[in-house]
Amino acid sequence: MKVRKILIGLFSLIFVFFGTVIINARPDAVPDDVSFADGAYFFVEENLETNELPYGVIHRRDWAYSHEKTADGSVPEIDTYLTQQVNSLEISKDANVAFVPWARVDDNKWTLSKVRVLAADFESKYPEYKVIGAINGDGFDINSKLPFPKQPQDITAGLGNFFKSSLGDASGVIGFRHNGTTDTLVNIPNTAERVLTLEIIDSSETVLKSFAIQKSNQTPGDGEIALFYGMYENTTEANHVYNPCAYNFEGLKSWVVKSAETALPNSANDFYGIGTIASNENQLDLQIGQFAIASNNEELNSQLTLDTRIRVQYRLGGEYADIENAIGVFGSVLLKDGEAPSTGNPDVHPRTIIGKKADGTIMMFVIDGRQFGKGFYGLSYAGLSALLKYYDCVDGYNLDGGGSSTLLIKKDGDFLVTNSPSDGQERSDGNCILIVAKDPQLKYQTENLTSDSVTIRADVLNDNNHDIQELFVEVNNQKYYYPANQSTVTIPNLESSSYYYYKFGYKDSANNEVTLLTQGYFYTLKHMFKINDLNIRMGERDFFGTIRESFIMELDFENIDNIIDSNGIRGRVNDRSTDFLLVWNTETNVYDFAVPKSAVVPSIDTVIIFLTFDYDGALGPLPSRTIVYHNPQSLGFRTLNDAQIKTDNEIIKIYN
Repeated sequence: MKVRKILIGLFSLIFVFFGTVIINARPDAVPDDVSFADGAYFFVEENLETNELPYGVIHRRDWAYSHEKTADGSVPEIDTYLTQQVNSLEISKDANVAFVPWARVDDNKWTLSKVRVLAADFESKYPEYKVIGAINGDGFDINSKLPFPKQPQDITAGLGNFFKSSLGDASGVIGFRHNGTTDTLVNIPNTAERVLTLEIIDSSETVLKSFAIQKSNQTPGDGEIALFYGMYENTTEANHVYNPCAYNFEGLKSWVVKSAETALPNSANDFYGIGTIASNENQLDLQIGQFAIASNNEELNSQLTLDTRIRVQYRLGGEYADIENAIGVFGSVLLKDGEAPSTGNPDVHPRTIIGKKADGTIMMFVIDGRQFGKGFYGLSYAGLSALLKYYDCVDGYNLDGGGSSTLLIKKDGDFLVTNSPSDGQERSDGNCILIVAKDPQLKYQTENLTSDSVTIRADVLNDNNHDIQELFVEVNNQKYYYPANQSTVTIPNLESSSYYYYKFGYKDSANNEVTLLTQGYFYTLKHMFKINDLNIRMGERDFFGTIRESFIMELDFENIDNIIDSNGIRGRVNDRSTDFLLVWNTETNVYDFAVPKSAVVPSIDTVIIFLTFDYDGALGPLPSRTIVYHNPQSLGFRTLNDAQIKTDNEIIKIYN
């Protein structure tokens, strides 16, 4: 047994060694365009994959090399470099997209989720937007040590929803702007102003009126507004205990949200709540999912009524008041104005980082690591700075790494993780950064589907500020433009019984092509089942060891795409209740079945054929259809043709 274990270990080492050598085949020399930062070096040897995504977003997967710090700053020999796999997303400042940090906060709690689940959650709550790509975000309370557990480390604000607003250290928060300037990614210091705010909003979360809240869980003074909510605490008896907030508002105007859409009591100075005012109760113990406003402010009191929808949160103020999307980083600036810091984590790990070029282009990166057998080593902070410089970034920030590092794109309608998470699978994270876009609103459907063509109808219901001059639909990487003032286009030369994915796009007034995220799919029809002949002849067949004179029914048919399960074609003659299975006759090369001639069946008056349709787009075989041949001995072309038409019509019903 010991010898066997030793041999297995040796073979494993040999496999890992040679596998690593093969994967880590090195270039002949260090190229001239190697980048350098804080003693570390980085360069890309080869692009392994490129995906041009909608709205000009570009995904790349590169094979690269890195070298950690050297004492004298000299370029190291190539055999001392580590191999790296780098996935990146590049987004121009002019792209019609938004960067939305997102977290899953259902049921009034933080819920750790995989990035693909976070992306799907966002799309379900904001169906007017579509996700193009995403990376994981900030660090989070992975071990549930906080009183209100699973919180992100820092700010998480998406589309103006500040789910968590606490500011970290001077490098710990970044915000996104999309105002046409190069100021697309900003570093928000911990000294930035925060304002506890009450917003009156409509169903689309448009702010109709905004008020500053002066106090939290304290009685408001003259002209003041106060917010009240319960909080969590960790005690020696139990973890994550919720303490309801008991209040008495006698003499004050109160507005209570009793069933919040979301209420997040992150801490004594960090709260997010959204919901509809349900009561004016003056005394209440606020439970989980509840919060209240006590007001001495006459203007606010004149604006609020029962059924008013409100949002309460700490917004950024001052020079960052326009920031609607912000997220915490893992406490590290990797590059600022082209310069790298001289200190940082020296260990190599999987990493997720974000950077900005001088022209405002934003770059997102995931570097795989902890998978030495695949040649995925990971980078130190200095290596990350060198990587950012290689890709022409001037600013860069570190996000959560390790097993959390995830980059996904939407490809052919599905979320696809393009990197190799070091846990062996996607980790559930606290939040992420989504790249999203708002497509024009289209009403579209497929029509006139055949085995080799389809018509796709599309009408623009709302352009959502897109400059649409010519609409097109793309199938099989070929674009088909809709003629002016027409809403249909026909796609020819398709394969039968095949799945096709299609997406829309348009040309703008500058003749630029913009691919959209609106998409669909269809199956082309199978080739129709065709009956060429039904022949009935007399012959002899063996029935249970006895040769008997029989009626032999032979069915000749074409079944190119196997829309009919030829192993399940059944027949019945006259009014007999017994069904007969058609089987392949190797002597005559047709499917047939036989019925003994007898006093019960002296002749054939009627033949019924049962056909079970098997269509790829259906959930399993569909119910049988029947074709009836009356007096089949005199079956002529007209009768056969009528039967074929009936068959075709039955098949078409399946597809429609």
